[in-house]
Amino acid sequence: MISQLRVYALNNGGLQYKSYFRDLLACWKKDEAKKVLNTFRERTRYCESKSDLVNTFTEAVSDNRTELDSIVLRHWIWQVKRKLFGLGVDHHIMPVLFGKSGAGKSVAIRSLLQPLYDLTLSVDMSILSDQFSKKQFTRNFVVFFDELDGAESTDINRIKQIITAETMEYRVMRTEGYFYGRQNASFIGCSNSHVRDRISDPTSARRFWQITTKDKIDWNTINTLDYLRLWQSVDENAQAPTIPYLEKVTAIQEEEIRTTTVIEEWLRMAYILDETSSSNLRTSDLFEQFKQWREWQSITYPISFQKFARELKHETKKLYGKDIVPSHSWNGTLWPLKSIEENRKAG
Repeated sequence: MISQLRVYALNNGGLQYKSYFRDLLACWKKDEAKKVLNTFRERTRYCESKSDLVNTFTEAVSDNRTELDSIVLRHWIWQVKRKLFGLGVDHHIMPVLFGKSGAGKSVAIRSLLQPLYDLTLSVDMSILSDQFSKKQFTRNFVVFFDELDGAESTDINRIKQIITAETMEYRVMRTEGYFYGRQNASFIGCSNSHVRDRISDPTSARRFWQITTKDKIDWNTINTLDYLRLWQSVDENAQAPTIPYLEKVTAIQEEEIRTTTVIEEWLRMAYILDETSSSNLRTSDLFEQFKQWREWQSITYPISFQKFARELKHETKKLYGKDIVPSHSWNGTLWPLKSIEENRKAG
Protein backbone atom coordinates (compact mmCIF):
# COMPACT_ATOMS: atom_id res chain seq x y z
CA MET A 1 0.00 0.00 0.00
CA ILE A 2 2.82 2.43 0.87
CA SER A 3 4.60 1.61 -2.40
CA GLN A 4 1.38 2.30 -4.32
CA LEU A 5 1.01 5.68 -2.63
CA ARG A 6 4.59 6.61 -3.45
CA VAL A 7 4.15 5.58 -7.08
CA TYR A 8 0.99 7.69 -7.20
CA ALA A 9 3.03 10.63 -5.89
CA LEU A 10 5.67 10.01 -8.56
CA ASN A 11 3.03 10.01 -11.30
CA ASN A 12 1.66 13.27 -9.99
CA GLY A 13 4.74 15.42 -9.83
CA GLY A 14 7.02 13.64 -7.39
CA LEU A 15 10.75 14.20 -7.98
CA GLN A 16 13.87 12.04 -7.68
CA TYR A 17 12.85 9.11 -9.85
CA LYS A 18 15.66 6.91 -8.47
CA SER A 19 14.20 6.90 -4.98
CA TYR A 20 11.01 5.34 -6.34
CA PHE A 21 12.63 2.35 -8.05
CA ARG A 22 11.97 -0.09 -5.21
CA ASP A 23 8.34 1.03 -5.05
CA LEU A 24 7.90 0.58 -8.79
CA LEU A 25 9.43 -2.90 -8.51
CA ALA A 26 7.16 -3.82 -5.59
CA CYS A 27 4.06 -2.72 -7.49
CA TRP A 28 5.17 -4.61 -10.59
CA LYS A 29 5.73 -7.79 -8.56
CA LYS A 30 2.29 -7.45 -7.01
CA ASP A 31 0.64 -7.04 -10.42
CA GLU A 32 2.53 -10.04 -11.79
CA ALA A 33 1.50 -12.16 -8.79
CA LYS A 34 -2.14 -11.27 -9.44
CA LYS A 35 -1.77 -12.37 -13.06
CA VAL A 36 -0.28 -15.70 -11.98
CA LEU A 37 -3.10 -16.29 -9.48
CA ASN A 38 -5.74 -15.47 -12.07
CA THR A 39 -4.11 -17.92 -14.48
CA PHE A 40 -4.23 -20.74 -11.93
CA ARG A 41 -7.79 -19.86 -10.93
CA GLU A 42 -8.95 -20.16 -14.51
CA ARG A 43 -6.97 -23.36 -15.09
CA THR A 44 -8.38 -25.14 -12.03
CA ARG A 45 -11.91 -23.68 -12.04
CA TYR A 46 -14.61 -26.31 -11.55
CA CYS A 47 -15.60 -28.28 -14.63
CA GLU A 48 -18.01 -31.17 -14.23
CA SER A 49 -16.46 -34.56 -14.86
CA LYS A 50 -18.15 -37.90 -15.53
CA SER A 51 -15.26 -39.73 -13.87
CA ASP A 52 -14.36 -39.57 -10.18
CA LEU A 53 -10.67 -38.89 -10.73
CA VAL A 54 -9.97 -38.17 -7.06
CA ASN A 55 -11.22 -41.65 -6.23
CA THR A 56 -9.15 -43.10 -9.08
CA PHE A 57 -6.01 -41.54 -7.59
CA THR A 58 -6.92 -42.73 -4.10
CA GLU A 59 -7.53 -46.30 -5.25
CA ALA A 60 -4.08 -46.30 -6.85
CA VAL A 61 -2.44 -45.21 -3.60
CA SER A 62 -4.57 -46.22 -0.60
CA ASP A 63 -4.19 -49.63 1.01
CA ASN A 64 -7.53 -49.52 2.83
CA ARG A 65 -10.50 -47.29 3.65
CA THR A 66 -10.49 -45.94 0.09
CA GLU A 67 -13.91 -44.29 0.33
CA LEU A 68 -13.08 -42.07 3.31
CA ASP A 69 -9.54 -41.44 2.06
CA SER A 70 -11.03 -40.22 -1.22
CA ILE A 71 -13.53 -37.97 0.57
CA VAL A 72 -10.81 -36.40 2.74
CA LEU A 73 -8.47 -35.92 -0.22
CA ARG A 74 -11.31 -34.29 -2.18
CA HIS A 75 -11.93 -32.05 0.83
CA TRP A 76 -8.27 -31.05 0.91
CA ILE A 77 -8.29 -30.15 -2.80
CA TRP A 78 -11.49 -28.17 -2.16
CA GLN A 79 -9.67 -26.43 0.71
CA VAL A 80 -6.74 -25.46 -1.54
CA LYS A 81 -9.07 -24.15 -4.24
CA ARG A 82 -11.19 -22.20 -1.74
CA LYS A 83 -8.09 -20.35 -0.59
CA LEU A 84 -6.95 -19.86 -4.17
CA PHE A 85 -10.28 -18.20 -4.99
CA GLY A 86 -10.24 -16.12 -1.79
CA LEU A 87 -13.09 -18.06 -0.16
CA GLY A 88 -13.51 -19.26 3.41
CA VAL A 89 -12.68 -22.79 4.57
CA ASP A 90 -14.43 -25.12 7.02
CA HIS A 91 -12.75 -28.07 8.75
CA HIS A 92 -9.11 -27.52 7.80
CA ILE A 93 -7.20 -30.77 7.40
CA MET A 94 -3.74 -32.05 6.45
CA PRO A 95 -3.53 -35.43 4.66
CA VAL A 96 -0.42 -37.48 5.40
CA LEU A 97 0.58 -40.45 3.25
CA PHE A 98 1.97 -43.16 5.52
CA GLY A 99 3.85 -46.22 4.31
CA LYS A 100 7.18 -47.93 4.12
CA SER A 101 10.24 -46.07 2.87
CA GLY A 102 10.81 -46.29 -0.87
CA ALA A 103 7.18 -47.03 -1.74
CA GLY A 104 6.87 -43.83 -3.77
CA LYS A 105 4.68 -41.70 -1.52
CA SER A 106 6.48 -38.46 -2.41
CA VAL A 107 6.35 -39.19 -6.14
CA ALA A 108 2.59 -39.81 -5.94
CA ILE A 109 2.01 -36.51 -4.12
CA ARG A 110 4.19 -34.55 -6.52
CA SER A 111 2.17 -35.99 -9.40
CA LEU A 112 -1.04 -34.88 -7.69
CA LEU A 113 0.33 -31.36 -7.26
CA GLN A 114 1.41 -30.87 -10.89
CA PRO A 115 -1.41 -28.43 -11.79
CA LEU A 116 -0.27 -26.06 -9.01
CA TYR A 117 3.46 -26.29 -9.71
CA ASP A 118 4.15 -22.55 -9.31
CA LEU A 119 2.08 -22.27 -6.13
CA THR A 120 3.64 -25.24 -4.33
CA LEU A 121 6.54 -25.25 -1.87
CA SER A 122 8.43 -28.39 -0.77
CA VAL A 123 10.04 -27.87 2.65
CA ASP A 124 11.28 -29.51 5.82
CA MET A 125 10.29 -28.74 9.40
CA SER A 126 12.81 -25.92 9.85
CA ILE A 127 10.46 -23.48 8.10
CA LEU A 128 8.09 -23.64 11.06
CA SER A 129 10.52 -21.94 13.45
CA ASP A 130 12.08 -19.49 10.98
CA GLN A 131 10.38 -16.08 11.17
CA PHE A 132 11.99 -15.03 7.89
CA SER A 133 10.62 -18.05 5.99
CA LYS A 134 7.03 -17.77 7.19
CA LYS A 135 6.26 -15.31 4.40
CA GLN A 136 6.18 -18.40 2.18
CA PHE A 137 2.86 -19.36 3.78
CA THR A 138 1.35 -16.20 2.32
CA ARG A 139 2.85 -16.73 -1.15
CA ASN A 140 2.21 -20.45 -1.69
CA PHE A 141 -1.07 -22.32 -1.69
CA VAL A 142 0.36 -25.79 -1.08
CA VAL A 143 3.20 -26.65 1.31
CA PHE A 144 4.50 -30.20 0.97
CA PHE A 145 6.39 -31.70 3.92
CA ASP A 146 8.29 -34.55 2.29
CA GLU A 147 9.14 -36.24 5.58
CA LEU A 148 7.45 -35.85 8.96
CA ASP A 149 9.55 -38.48 10.73
CA GLY A 150 11.88 -35.86 12.21
CA ALA A 151 9.02 -33.73 13.50
CA GLU A 152 9.07 -32.78 17.17
CA SER A 153 5.91 -32.15 19.18
CA THR A 154 6.55 -28.40 18.90
CA ASP A 155 6.58 -28.74 15.09
CA ILE A 156 3.23 -30.52 15.11
CA ASN A 157 1.76 -27.84 17.37
CA ARG A 158 2.98 -25.13 15.01
CA ILE A 159 1.51 -26.96 12.03
CA LYS A 160 -1.83 -27.20 13.82
CA GLN A 161 -1.77 -23.47 14.59
CA ILE A 162 -0.80 -22.47 11.04
CA ILE A 163 -3.35 -24.78 9.37
CA THR A 164 -6.27 -22.82 10.82
CA ALA A 165 -4.68 -19.35 10.99
CA GLU A 166 -6.21 -16.63 8.83
CA THR A 167 -3.13 -14.39 8.92
CA MET A 168 0.59 -15.02 9.20
CA GLU A 169 3.14 -12.92 11.07
CA TYR A 170 6.62 -12.88 9.53
CA ARG A 171 9.81 -10.87 9.29
CA VAL A 172 11.71 -9.61 6.26
CA MET A 173 15.48 -9.62 6.00
CA ARG A 174 17.22 -6.38 6.99
CA THR A 175 14.14 -5.11 8.80
CA GLU A 176 13.33 -5.03 12.50
CA GLY A 177 9.54 -4.99 12.36
CA TYR A 178 6.97 -7.69 11.72
CA PHE A 179 4.72 -7.93 8.70
CA TYR A 180 1.34 -9.61 8.27
CA GLY A 181 -0.24 -11.41 5.34
CA ARG A 182 -3.05 -13.81 4.60
CA GLN A 183 -2.25 -17.44 5.41
CA ASN A 184 -2.92 -19.10 2.04
CA ALA A 185 -1.14 -22.44 2.43
CA SER A 186 -2.69 -25.88 2.80
CA PHE A 187 -0.38 -28.64 4.05
CA ILE A 188 0.18 -32.18 2.82
CA GLY A 189 2.92 -34.59 3.86
CA CYS A 190 4.56 -38.03 3.93
CA SER A 191 5.69 -40.17 6.83
CA ASN A 192 7.37 -43.54 7.28
CA SER A 193 5.89 -43.83 10.76
CA HIS A 194 2.33 -43.68 12.02
CA VAL A 195 0.89 -40.17 12.30
CA ARG A 196 -0.12 -40.95 15.89
CA ASP A 197 3.57 -41.30 16.77
CA ARG A 198 4.22 -37.76 15.59
CA ILE A 199 1.36 -36.15 17.54
CA SER A 200 1.71 -35.69 21.29
CA ASP A 201 -1.25 -33.34 21.73
CA PRO A 202 -4.50 -35.36 21.95
CA THR A 203 -6.50 -32.39 20.60
CA SER A 204 -4.52 -32.22 17.35
CA ALA A 205 -5.93 -35.36 15.70
CA ARG A 206 -8.84 -33.64 13.94
CA ARG A 207 -6.39 -31.60 11.84
CA PHE A 208 -4.68 -34.66 10.36
CA TRP A 209 -5.74 -37.59 8.22
CA GLN A 210 -3.57 -40.61 7.58
CA ILE A 211 -3.75 -42.32 4.18
CA THR A 212 -2.01 -45.68 4.53
CA THR A 213 -0.38 -46.44 1.19
CA LYS A 214 -0.01 -49.73 -0.64
CA ASP A 215 3.35 -51.46 -0.63
CA LYS A 216 3.06 -51.36 -4.42
CA ILE A 217 1.37 -48.21 -5.67
CA ASP A 218 -0.46 -48.50 -9.00
CA TRP A 219 2.08 -46.58 -11.08
CA ASN A 220 0.24 -47.12 -14.33
CA THR A 221 -2.65 -45.05 -12.94
CA ILE A 222 -0.41 -42.48 -11.24
CA ASN A 223 1.60 -41.89 -14.41
CA THR A 224 -1.37 -41.61 -16.79
CA LEU A 225 -3.95 -39.71 -14.74
CA ASP A 226 -5.06 -36.29 -16.00
CA TYR A 227 -4.31 -34.23 -12.87
CA LEU A 228 -5.62 -30.96 -14.24
CA ARG A 229 -9.00 -32.59 -14.86
CA LEU A 230 -8.79 -34.09 -11.37
CA TRP A 231 -8.44 -30.63 -9.82
CA GLN A 232 -11.14 -29.22 -12.07
CA SER A 233 -13.53 -31.97 -10.95
CA VAL A 234 -13.69 -30.55 -7.40
CA ASP A 235 -16.26 -27.76 -7.07
CA GLU A 236 -14.74 -24.89 -5.10
CA ASN A 237 -18.20 -23.36 -4.59
CA ALA A 238 -19.80 -26.49 -3.11
CA GLN A 239 -20.01 -27.25 0.60
CA ALA A 240 -17.05 -28.94 2.28
CA PRO A 241 -16.92 -32.54 0.97
CA THR A 242 -16.46 -34.01 4.46
CA ILE A 243 -19.63 -32.43 5.89
CA PRO A 244 -21.89 -35.48 5.31
CA TYR A 245 -19.16 -37.77 6.68
CA LEU A 246 -17.87 -35.79 9.65
CA GLU A 247 -19.01 -38.32 12.22
CA LYS A 248 -17.18 -41.17 10.45
CA VAL A 249 -14.08 -39.06 9.81
CA THR A 250 -13.92 -37.90 13.43
CA ALA A 251 -14.36 -41.45 14.72
CA ILE A 252 -11.39 -42.64 12.64
CA GLN A 253 -9.28 -39.70 13.80
CA GLU A 254 -10.15 -40.41 17.43
CA GLU A 255 -9.43 -44.12 17.13
CA GLU A 256 -6.34 -44.18 14.92
CA ILE A 257 -4.62 -40.80 15.14
CA ARG A 258 -5.34 -39.21 18.50
CA THR A 259 -2.86 -40.02 21.21
CA THR A 260 -4.27 -41.11 24.56
CA THR A 261 -3.30 -39.60 27.89
CA VAL A 262 -1.88 -41.69 30.72
CA ILE A 263 -5.12 -41.47 32.73
CA GLU A 264 -7.24 -42.42 29.72
CA GLU A 265 -5.03 -45.43 29.02
CA TRP A 266 -5.30 -46.54 32.65
CA LEU A 267 -9.09 -46.22 32.61
CA ARG A 268 -9.32 -48.13 29.33
CA MET A 269 -7.22 -51.01 30.69
CA ALA A 270 -8.71 -51.24 34.18
CA TYR A 271 -12.33 -50.04 34.31
CA ILE A 272 -15.73 -50.23 32.67
CA LEU A 273 -18.67 -47.90 33.08
CA ASP A 274 -21.29 -49.39 35.42
CA GLU A 275 -24.11 -46.97 36.15
CA THR A 276 -26.31 -49.68 37.71
CA SER A 277 -23.90 -50.73 40.45
CA SER A 278 -24.26 -49.47 44.01
CA SER A 279 -20.59 -50.12 44.82
CA ASN A 280 -19.16 -46.99 43.22
CA LEU A 281 -15.53 -45.98 43.66
CA ARG A 282 -14.35 -42.87 45.46
CA THR A 283 -12.00 -40.43 43.74
CA SER A 284 -9.40 -41.09 46.44
CA ASP A 285 -9.61 -44.87 45.82
CA LEU A 286 -9.16 -44.34 42.09
CA PHE A 287 -6.22 -42.04 42.70
CA GLU A 288 -4.43 -44.66 44.81
CA GLN A 289 -5.08 -47.36 42.21
CA PHE A 290 -3.84 -45.08 39.45
CA LYS A 291 -0.59 -44.46 41.34
CA GLN A 292 -0.08 -48.20 41.81
CA TRP A 293 -0.72 -48.87 38.11
CA ARG A 294 1.67 -46.06 37.20
CA GLU A 295 4.42 -47.68 39.29
CA TRP A 296 3.76 -51.13 37.80
CA GLN A 297 4.01 -49.67 34.31
CA SER A 298 7.17 -47.67 35.22
CA ILE A 299 5.49 -44.50 33.97
CA THR A 300 6.77 -41.14 35.15
CA TYR A 301 3.66 -39.00 35.41
CA PRO A 302 3.63 -36.76 38.52
CA ILE A 303 0.13 -35.50 39.31
CA SER A 304 -1.57 -34.09 42.39
CA PHE A 305 -4.85 -35.42 43.77
CA GLN A 306 -6.61 -32.16 42.85
CA LYS A 307 -5.45 -32.32 39.22
CA PHE A 308 -6.31 -36.02 39.02
CA ALA A 309 -9.86 -35.28 40.17
CA ARG A 310 -10.24 -32.59 37.49
CA GLU A 311 -8.77 -34.80 34.77
CA LEU A 312 -10.96 -37.75 35.72
CA LYS A 313 -14.15 -35.99 34.64
CA HIS A 314 -12.59 -34.98 31.32
CA GLU A 315 -11.05 -38.39 30.60
CA THR A 316 -14.18 -40.40 31.42
CA LYS A 317 -16.17 -38.25 29.00
CA LYS A 318 -13.63 -38.90 26.22
CA LEU A 319 -13.51 -42.63 26.92
CA TYR A 320 -17.22 -43.32 27.39
CA GLY A 321 -18.56 -40.70 24.99
CA LYS A 322 -20.74 -38.78 27.44
CA ASP A 323 -20.62 -36.75 30.64
CA ILE A 324 -20.21 -39.09 33.59
CA VAL A 325 -21.94 -37.59 36.61
CA PRO A 326 -20.50 -38.81 39.93
CA SER A 327 -22.57 -38.88 43.09
CA HIS A 328 -21.56 -37.18 46.30
CA SER A 329 -21.74 -38.56 49.82
CA TRP A 330 -20.39 -37.80 53.28
CA ASN A 331 -17.21 -39.81 52.57
CA GLY A 332 -16.36 -38.48 49.11
CA THR A 333 -17.21 -38.30 45.42
CA LEU A 334 -18.33 -41.65 43.98
CA TRP A 335 -17.80 -42.71 40.34
CA PRO A 336 -19.96 -45.30 38.50
CA LEU A 337 -16.96 -47.43 37.54
CA LYS A 338 -16.22 -51.11 38.06
CA SER A 339 -12.85 -52.74 37.64
CA ILE A 340 -12.59 -55.05 34.65
CA GLU A 341 -11.14 -57.74 36.92
CA GLU A 342 -14.09 -57.52 39.34
CA ASN A 343 -16.54 -57.64 36.45
CA ARG A 344 -14.80 -60.74 35.05
CA LYS A 345 -15.05 -62.55 38.39
CA ALA A 346 -18.71 -61.61 38.76
CA GLY A 347 -19.51 -62.83 35.25
